[in-house]
Amino acid sequence: EKEMNDVIEELQVSRPDLEALYQGDILQNDQMRAVLLAGPYPGIGRSDPDLYNAFAWRNWHLARPGIGHIGIVLPRAAFAGSGMTAWRHELLHQASWHLTTLRNKSHWVFDDVHQQYQIALVSIHNQPTADRALALMGPFHDLVHYTTGMALQPQKVPVDEFFTWTSNAAVPMLPSDQALRVFRKMRLHPPFNRSITDDGATTRLMSLDAEGRRSTPKDAEGRRRTPKDAEGRRRAPKVPSVVGVSRDGRQGSVPPWGQPRWQSRLIRDFDASLDKHLFVRDAGAKAMRPGSDFWPVYTGKSFNLWNPDTGEYSSSADPETVTAALLLKRRNGHRNRRSAFSEMPATWIEDPTTLPCLHPRITVRDVTNSTNTRTVIAALVPGERVITHKAPYLLRVRGTERDEAFLIGVLSSMILDWYARRVVELTLSASILDNFPIPAADIDNDPVACRTVEIAGRLAAVDDRFSEWAAAVGVPVGSANDEPTKSELICELDACVARLYGLDEDDLAVIYGTFHEGADYSDRLAAVLAHFRQLP
Repeated sequence: EKEMNDVIEELQVSRPDLEALYQGDILQNDQMRAVLLAGPYPGIGRSDPDLYNAFAWRNWHLARPGIGHIGIVLPRAAFAGSGMTAWRHELLHQASWHLTTLRNKSHWVFDDVHQQYQIALVSIHNQPTADRALALMGPFHDLVHYTTGMALQPQKVPVDEFFTWTSNAAVPMLPSDQALRVFRKMRLHPPFNRSITDDGATTRLMSLDAEGRRSTPKDAEGRRRTPKDAEGRRRAPKVPSVVGVSRDGRQGSVPPWGQPRWQSRLIRDFDASLDKHLFVRDAGAKAMRPGSDFWPVYTGKSFNLWNPDTGEYSSSADPETVTAALLLKRRNGHRNRRSAFSEMPATWIEDPTTLPCLHPRITVRDVTNSTNTRTVIAALVPGERVITHKAPYLLRVRGTERDEAFLIGVLSSMILDWYARRVVELTLSASILDNFPIPAADIDNDPVACRTVEIAGRLAAVDDRFSEWAAAVGVPVGSANDEPTKSELICELDACVARLYGLDEDDLAVIYGTFHEGADYSDRLAAVLAHFRQLP
């Protein structure tokens, strides 16, 4: 990042012609954004507006109710991103549609589109089907698989059940009926971010933006409204709160979830661009000098799975400067009911020793992809580091270090990652994370949950920087750093998490068999099954 910024600054001086073109492009993009935001495209402002958002809405507006048919090609992100939530909701209530997903591997679909990108082929009829079900096919990775797969029947998901999966109507990528069965089992568990009504019978999902503020859909004029129904009336979607599937993957009822013992919010310390004046842009050189008081500034590459510090940083930061800024930020947030900090007690807000940057905390990579070898990259990072928006962290609103260990164990498992690969496109946003199902486990009495905490605690506490955290969890420091022990514990962790999700051996075979196209996880599956069969 530092090298890129240095080159940009150099070119701004040496090539004023390029600088003029660059500023012209910025102006053109700003003008296009203003046009899109002013159009009749509800929700387009929830994320960076793109032309495909308007293209999808315009095609839908042209379809005559009852008889109109559309066939369009869109980025797969149209069926997952927050900017198209209102569009998906409107289609789910008023139309029937058939979605086929293609993965552009080796550029078999489009030569000028990156091979990791996914493409959606969707046919839409402006009239709901009698069975009110989604028809899903793919993802297909080449022409042979596409030709073979299209000769089969699509997967059908009832719309009422689909609404219980996510709050933003994101469509998961499910490569087979067996994958749908596993997905449904995992959806039995409560979402990462939930709150319970007084009677405990319904669940309300709440999303937060990158600043930790609560976020609800807005239309193009900035008003919070639900889409119109077929009669032109605005009604909140009827979302069954207890529809789900039984342990064998069949549709049924889900018992209400109890009040969670832990609660976390995905937020950030700083924005890498807007707050760059607080940093020394030296790739962490000043922070790494022996005896330096400066802290490294973390980005997504600064950590990896069970590796809290890769040594790659974006900048260095003066502790006094950044802690003062963070203290002011959370004081301001405490007065804003949309901020995650409003949920914290005033004594905590005013106590500078409770700043999360001073203590170990869970961070998650923001930029990711369902075609990477792993999608959810989370780590427990040490204190005395600050974090940018490319590596947001989990603010522990409620719970203990043991809850934190349980959570990092689930997030770092291949079991949860398999689920994430069904719903993540290019970014692991707060709205996506908030909908991840997390086992509602008793970490004090359930032996499998207790073992999950112990394993994750040992894997996370790599050195003395985590000594206080490890003591609170009840695990030793540095006890799982040798590769054989680490590998064995990682496989056992997968087995424990699978059991907590209520999965069986057939489900595990589906997860490892469909985890990454072209990869062979048979050895990992065998190791996990060996532990799985020994669990109580």
